[in-house]
Amino acid sequence: MKSGLPTTSGLTALLGLLTCPESARSLPLAAWDRVLPLARAAGLLAVLEARLSRDAMLEHVPDIVCGHLASGAAAARQRRQMLVWEIVTVRQALAGLDAPIVLLKGAAYLAQGLAMSSGRYAADVDILVPKAALDSAEHLLKDYGYEFQHIDAYDERYYREWSHELPPFRLPGHPLELDLHHTITPVTGRLRPAPELLLAATIRVCDATGGDAGERARFRGLHVLSRPDQLLHSAVHLFHDSDLAVRLRELVDVDGLVREFGTEPGFWPAVVERAQRLGLGKPLGYALRYARAWLGTPVPLGIEWPAPGSRPGRLALVTMDWMVPRALLPVDPAGDGRRGVALARALAYLRYHRLRMPLWRLIPHALHKISRRHDPSRAAAS
Repeated sequence: MKSGLPTTSGLTALLGLLTCPESARSLPLAAWDRVLPLARAAGLLAVLEARLSRDAMLEHVPDIVCGHLASGAAAARQRRQMLVWEIVTVRQALAGLDAPIVLLKGAAYLAQGLAMSSGRYAADVDILVPKAALDSAEHLLKDYGYEFQHIDAYDERYYREWSHELPPFRLPGHPLELDLHHTITPVTGRLRPAPELLLAATIRVCDATGGDAGERARFRGLHVLSRPDQLLHSAVHLFHDSDLAVRLRELVDVDGLVREFGTEPGFWPAVVERAQRLGLGKPLGYALRYARAWLGTPVPLGIEWPAPGSRPGRLALVTMDWMVPRALLPVDPAGDGRRGVALARALAYLRYHRLRMPLWRLIPHALHKISRRHDPSRAAAS
């Protein structure tokens, strides 16, 4: 058992294929019956296809399995086109903004042409602008036709006063939502990295390396976080700003960023320095701990908990090693992976909210959500 990883054959096979596609040579059809549902549940079917294709392993995969993989790859290609379309549209909508526009997460990986973006299924577009430019960005988006999704007055107050982003936008006729951030963690949360430090270190997309230069030119004028900050943001997004439920895909992102950037000169010293300055050592440590244990991520020794005081106590680590795999990994229906899943996901959900808000604010917020859920008039309207 590695860092609490449940040893079911389906999960072992899936993780093995993601880290070593050559294992497809010896994988029997019966094992694929367990791998495919897990990959689909984790949103990794197209990523798996991309990695098998990259290593010329598809010829060793049964034809019936290739059909499932091809279907996932086709859906991911369509979603990639939607993502490009949305990024270009946002760039046009914010052309008059006198501030940097920073692509985050999947949009940033695609714009930089990173290999890890192959097969990645993006759910939305995330961008970051300085807090001082937030009102201007909101007005420009609305003038262009973007609208908030259906929210009430309480939700709007929540986003504007307590969150790190505005309510989700959508342009009519566009399938993807747009999330407009002014920082990367909730302003009421325990971790509050200074957004001005993040913005000061951004790089222009046209200066990034990798991928097709012609495609990167479509994103000219846009920015992405620095290499170390992209890794830190990925770790924070998973281990501070999510409930961990079936989030293996986000851990695969962490692994991909390390493999993409980790061999660049000065990368790891910069990660350590940025984790210390931004106060993000703990989520980075968790991300590297589980990525190295489950995906064989090449993390240098001594990097896992880089900031003084960031390493959790023994009891916290034992608890996380029990909770994280049961919450984060998809359940293997043919294995024993169901034991403790409901409890682990409930604990992870509570942890997520506790990290986002102090108790004095969280309790009335939770009571409001519960009362609204049981309001017959709201239920009828929805």
